[in-house]
Amino acid sequence: MKITNWKLLESIETAITEYNNQLWREEDKNLKLDGLEYDDDWESAEVPTEILKKLKTLRISLIAKDTSPEELEDIINQLSRILDEMDLTLFNFSMNSRGNQTSNVNLSFLDHLNENVKNFSLTGVDLSQETSSLFTRFKSLDYFSLQKCNISNPSIISEINPDVIVSLERNTIAPEHYKKALELIKTSRGRVKFSDRELQTITRNIFYRSNKIK
Repeated sequence: MKITNWKLLESIETAITEYNNQLWREEDKNLKLDGLEYDDDWESAEVPTEILKKLKTLRISLIAKDTSPEELEDIINQLSRILDEMDLTLFNFSMNSRGNQTSNVNLSFLDHLNENVKNFSLTGVDLSQETSSLFTRFKSLDYFSLQKCNISNPSIISEINPDVIVSLERNTIAPEHYKKALELIKTSRGRVKFSDRELQTITRNIFYRSNKIK
């Protein structure tokens, strides 16, 4: 599979390194994966599908101001093709920017992510118009993070198994949704984490000044 974006290739190289680091015993050395062979431009490479199928982690980290809409769309299209060949246990996608700014990202690549992923994270992506249906099919999660995603209504995580550790940190929950947030915290027995200061104050009052939840 030809990949023509160096940012994606960098992520795949990191995943290969992580895979090889798991094979620390000497008898496993023949199982290690080779690095990618780049084209002359050093920005494209042929990535064998047999390598993609073996990788278990993939972290995509982009800088918003350095990624044009056209490049982002190209990355999303190539990422979708990559994910079709992968069976990941960990997937992270981040759009890094200053302050509270989030980025509009075409989330169609999520349709290509394997549903048995265990560790899932989106950061810096605007999810203000999304609903819980976006994540319904991910049933095997252990950890789920939507940080700095412009989320005001925590109902977006209402379909996530209450045993999953969930982070909604760096979002500002609207006061009219505090009740729903507290219901989710109770249901998960504290596994849902927020960073909004006002909401933290309310949850402290519930968990530390009441003996109703043990």
